[in-house]
Amino acid sequence: MDRASEDDFAAYVGLRWQPLVRTLVLLGCPTGRAEQVTRTALSRVHRSWARVRRADDVDVQVFRRLLHTWPETRRRHTRRTALVLHTVGGLTEAQVGAVLGSGSIAVGDHLEEADPLGLLGRAPDDVEVGPPPFDAIVAGNGRSRGARGRVLAGVATVVALLAAGTFVLLHDPAAPPAAPPRTSRATTATLPYLADGRLHVGALTLPVRGATDLTDPGVGAVYRTQEADIVLVDEEGGTAEIGHNAAPGLVADPARGWVFWRTYTHQLVVFDAREGHSVAIRTSLDPLDFFRFARPLALTGGTAYYGFIGGVVAWDLDADRVTHTGPDHPAFLTRVGDLVVATSRHGTSIVATRAGRRLWRREALSFPRAVLSADGGRVLVLPASGLPVLLDARSGVEIPTGLPSRSRVATVAFARDGAAAYVIGRRGNTSELVECRGTPARCTTVTTVSGRLTVPR
Repeated sequence: MDRASEDDFAAYVGLRWQPLVRTLVLLGCPTGRAEQVTRTALSRVHRSWARVRRADDVDVQVFRRLLHTWPETRRRHTRRTALVLHTVGGLTEAQVGAVLGSGSIAVGDHLEEADPLGLLGRAPDDVEVGPPPFDAIVAGNGRSRGARGRVLAGVATVVALLAAGTFVLLHDPAAPPAAPPRTSRATTATLPYLADGRLHVGALTLPVRGATDLTDPGVGAVYRTQEADIVLVDEEGGTAEIGHNAAPGLVADPARGWVFWRTYTHQLVVFDAREGHSVAIRTSLDPLDFFRFARPLALTGGTAYYGFIGGVVAWDLDADRVTHTGPDHPAFLTRVGDLVVATSRHGTSIVATRAGRRLWRREALSFPRAVLSADGGRVLVLPASGLPVLLDARSGVEIPTGLPSRSRVATVAFARDGAAAYVIGRRGNTSELVECRGTPARCTTVTTVSGRLTVPR
């Protein structure tokens, strides 16, 4: 398989690993076993990837192999299987019918009859899934064919970037030989981060419950627990639960100290972390199947933005008015005021606009993620390659990052003082938090920890 095909496969695995595993878990397969089955299925897909990627619908091909690899699905009720494929796997009714070989199944009827989460027994996002074991997937294929025992190790970084956001460690083929994992050696960072089950905010370090999201409101930190509670930690170590029943996804406006989330009960909530009270609460009017895929995107200028499969929704807090964009709206990445950075329709480039007028476009950035600095002056872009790009947000001109050439990172962020921050995974199961500031940029390793490291989006 050539490098372009390997990159395509890696990008696909990174995007679909979690829905594939969660599909099996919601069908009754234990989580550990579900990851093994998914790995085996993807190894088989890798073997015939050249043919699969030319198919009319790649998802249909992959999910069909997934169900075939776990024979228990043959004894499951078709309605439940169809519901899981639609709700958890994100497949359309036509795709579900193609996977199950029964034509288009009226999944929508089942969604209207009752709460699908009640039928499934648990929320998909409650299923904790680790990053995809790309090396094992490819190695499994190599054992079956006896020809590709080892493939370019650098491709693994593409998967890690897309699989689990900031909960990812990368393999660095240029790194020195593996060293024994080091214990947490934290110094004062200018943005909060989670590592080794502990939250670090400035000089403060304290244990936290299992956290699935982290954001920086400019006054401490806010995180979401595995039990769907929202917890505020101030910079003196005080903690308070400020929300409950929260769906995944948190965003903040550090300039105002506000935090925005959605709940499983269809509420939109904006909370003032500085003053300790709610700013606004309203009921989301999105259809149930849209709500399932919705995520907060940005909170800026008194407007809360969230995305779902139909586009981007803007909630004007002062007027308490919700505006829906059309389904052709490009993928929203990041926003400060009227400056928006979004991907092209096919996810191969990024576009910056101000008040709807295009400023610049940058090509050849596949499956990118991006963050804007608080002042809207710079944008950090992390494409599937793992090679970060720092741009002037107004002109699109590239700015040197200050990192060593070809450095591959897992996460990008902007620190409270405007520094560009990077999470870099190393051999030996370690992660580094690096902050770069100045022109030309000078980079400093803030901390090195064993295991995973998470910073605010």
